[in-house]
Order: sequence, then structure tokens, then C-alpha cells
Amino acid sequence: MEVKLRQHMRFEGSHMVSEVLHSCQDMRVILMNLMPGQVLEPHTSSSSVTLHLISGRGEFLCGSEWVPAESATVRFYPPGEIHGVRAVDEPISVLATLAPRP
Repeated sequence: MEVKLRQHMRFEGSHMVSEVLHSCQDMRVILMNLMPGQVLEPHTSSSSVTLHLISGRGEFLCGSEWVPAESATVRFYPPGEIHGVRAVDEPISVLATLAPRP
């Protein structure tokens, strides 16, 4: 299976746009597109989470701090760890992988 990410990068001014690109027994892959000021609110998952910033510059939640991230940054979160994403000055696209699928 192949997915061309650029074809799924859509932005809305009023809310984050997310799309499940793949879901099977082993994992779920979600593309999230955020405009400046939009946030994937901090939360936890029972799965391991990988967040890959594929375009733009934004921030990832690391512990209790928001840390800058740029394109090609990957962050790994073990099950139960709080994570979040926010777009600050420019639109961003983030690919999230959750394994096993929650």
C-alpha cells in the first residue's frame, strides 16, 4: 500500500484536519494538518505513539514542556505518556502512528 501524503494535506482555518490513512490490527496511521494556533490537545494513549513532523515548524509536548520541532523531526512516546502537537507560526502536517492499534 502506498499513500501520497501531499494529496491528503488539507487545512481548515477553524479546526485541525485529521484523516486515518491506514488502520489494521497492528497499527493506525493518522495524518493531522494544523493551521497556526491549532492544537492537538495533550492526551495519552494505551499504544506507543510516534509523531513525525513532515512539513512546517511547530511544537511537540515533551513532558510538561512544549519544544520546537521542524520538518523531519520524529518524537516517540511510550504507552501512557502525555503527548500533543501545536502549530505556532505556520501550517504543519504531522504523521502519527499508534501501535498496536488502540
